[in-house]
Amino acid sequence: MIAPTRSGPSAPCGCGGHASSSASAGSGGHGGCGCGCGGTDCGDGVVVRPLFFAGQLLTEEDLQALTEYVAVKSRLHNRHLFGAGVVCGFEVACHPCGGGKVVVQPGHALDCCGNEIVLSCPQTLDVNAMARDLKARLQGGVDCGDPCDPPQLGAPRRSYALFVRYAETQTDPVSAFLTDEPCVSTGCQPTRLREGLRFELRCHEAPKPPGDALCRIASCLGGPELLDTLVSLDHVVERSKPFLLLEREQVQFSHEALDQVQQKVLAAIAAWKARPSAQSFLNTIGLVAVVRVLLDRYLKLPPSARTDADKDSVEVIAKVVALLAQDVFAQTPTGLLSRLEVSFSRRIVEDVQTRLDEALPDPARGTLWKYPDLTIPALDERRDDTLCLLHGRLLDRLDGTPGLADCALREEARTLPVHCPPLDPPKTLADWLGSAQSLVAAWRRVWQDCAARALLPPCPPCDDPGVLLATLDVESCAVQRVCNLARTIVASPVALRHWLPLDGFHRLAAALCRTDPGALASALPGPTFASVLAQLCPAARDQADLAATLLWDLGREVFVPHPRLADTPSVPPERAEPGEPLGSPAAAIALERLEAELKKQEAKNAQLEKRLKALEGRKKP
Repeated sequence: MIAPTRSGPSAPCGCGGHASSSASAGSGGHGGCGCGCGGTDCGDGVVVRPLFFAGQLLTEEDLQALTEYVAVKSRLHNRHLFGAGVVCGFEVACHPCGGGKVVVQPGHALDCCGNEIVLSCPQTLDVNAMARDLKARLQGGVDCGDPCDPPQLGAPRRSYALFVRYAETQTDPVSAFLTDEPCVSTGCQPTRLREGLRFELRCHEAPKPPGDALCRIASCLGGPELLDTLVSLDHVVERSKPFLLLEREQVQFSHEALDQVQQKVLAAIAAWKARPSAQSFLNTIGLVAVVRVLLDRYLKLPPSARTDADKDSVEVIAKVVALLAQDVFAQTPTGLLSRLEVSFSRRIVEDVQTRLDEALPDPARGTLWKYPDLTIPALDERRDDTLCLLHGRLLDRLDGTPGLADCALREEARTLPVHCPPLDPPKTLADWLGSAQSLVAAWRRVWQDCAARALLPPCPPCDDPGVLLATLDVESCAVQRVCNLARTIVASPVALRHWLPLDGFHRLAAALCRTDPGALASALPGPTFASVLAQLCPAARDQADLAATLLWDLGREVFVPHPRLADTPSVPPERAEPGEPLGSPAAAIALERLEAELKKQEAKNAQLEKRLKALEGRKKP
């Protein structure tokens, strides 16, 4: 409907357009936290509807409660099942005569409270007059006159946003029925509530960030600084898992294990030379950490227990480490690694160099190598600054998240083995990595809990009942450009049918009702059907081939017998496919299929002849 000339006062959240009667609260329509937006009373969360009985004295509160119940349920349905936005229409276009006017076409929209906004006839809007009212509202009600009389030439371009809002008007007043009760008002009372709309011009603002599931999941990860630190710590922990497993094993030194690690290190060097990257570098560091554990076991052996094979393996690994220093560590990709990763790498390399210095004399050990980037110190387990920072952030995150689904996470996070300040004596490198592993696992549980809750669709809020229709660019009191795509469109079935190419499915459905099998084959040709199904579902490729053969043969068996049922076709080759001329793609495909079937049959016949000859040969004495 056209916007009414007189609109009533707005409801608290702009959903009803007029003040509700005293019965509204009792009906649950506008009471409590419902705010007239289709919600309910916060006490029990139900909507109250009136009940009637014979002989009941009905008052205006009872009848009003019935109408409010129906309206509230309709708004609740629209708000939570469809959401706010434009359902259809409401296209905003420039006025044919130009100037500062636009034309709004008929349409249907839903506001955030679930009210239906309907415009049944095109309406012309004076953007300049609306801009003047907007400026007066922004200036506290002061009207500075019409800026477009005369038009201001050379004025900067301004951007506005055109909204539409739901409005109601009380109409059709009727005088009250006179009774013998004292103090009865005899004034006229409205008997109808006319639903309408009104347009509103606002200053163009940047769109709010979307609150969909993907954006909510992204917000679970936290800021980039925190995420980078956690990713770096996770990289260190992942590359240290073999080292931690080997560290916890109570076994003696084995030169076979050292030889196996040596082969893996040589393969890592080859991978680094083929494609240098931070990942291949960290993989190599993880293998060097394993070498560190094996060298510790070798140093724990008494000199009398060290065999020549053990010494040979240690000498070989010393040469491999020297090769690492020359080909890998000298070209450390510090630009791709974080400070924590570089610090951990330097610590591992220097520990291995120290153990080789203890295990071998100088000629066998080779030249000691120093880490090139000395500005970043080696990782010191005495300082748990990184772990303390991440642990504190974790506790703050959990304290600010009241709705956890992982109920045990909060208590387990408080008891993580992270000590601030560090213990005295300090923890070993294995203990430090174990604490880091527990901390990263706790953060992963936080992300998992947050992401799982982010997938739950929340009830949409209703902070602004206005529905955005378009943005307008105005220059020198003339509309220069209209953008209708800034709006939110309700994904209704009408919109989905408009966006999705469903005509092919409609033709197929219509062909299924026809008695002519050729119509089905022409509506959905076999090869096309097979290729589409094979792309959509690779597991259904065999079914697609069978269905394609069925559909393809269905259209031609009416006119020509199947080649497997007749030796000689009763129809010339040019009639093999009804309606398809000889040489067309469809006829070529049909001939190729026929030739393929004949070749398969010839191959089967040849195999049968070989078996028959073999059997005859066995029967002969």
